[in-house]
Amino acid sequence: MYRWLCSLPLLACADPQRTTSDVTTDQAAAYRAQLMQLETVAAQYDRAMAKASATTCIPVHRTYDRSARDIITRADELDAELDAAVIAHGGSPYADVACTTAALMVELDYHGAVACQELAFEDNVAEATRHLLVLGTQVDHALGRTAEIVAGLATESATWTWTLPTSCP
Repeated sequence: MYRWLCSLPLLACADPQRTTSDVTTDQAAAYRAQLMQLETVAAQYDRAMAKASATTCIPVHRTYDRSARDIITRADELDAELDAAVIAHGGSPYADVACTTAALMVELDYHGAVACQELAFEDNVAEATRHLLVLGTQVDHALGRTAEIVAGLATESATWTWTLPTSCP
């Protein structure tokens, strides 16, 4: 039912006219650090939902949502510059960092709209699990792209191979 969330269109979101970038490996590392922090927060949410109940579901979700939203917002401040670096190194079709960040927020918004809304608590846990799988797929993609950006900046010879899976695991 939610498989479409894993294949949100992520390509062609960067400005293809922008062919130069002053991005540094520090900026790419900062974006990567945000993603890794999001993974940590997601793992904490997973553990908290495993222990949650019908009465604690909403507070658990709110805590997670607040943290995840803050992290994604900070990542969004860096994504356009990272896409410009991809384009500057001949990777226009792979300039999808901003789209991936946007997809993370779309998924967080969707999950926020349905989290803890089911009468049967196990359905709420199932939704959290679905959300974390989608989020994980998107974060894995962004981490892979960021590694390519760092390698391209270090060697001035980038190779763009990381592609987003077309469906959820």
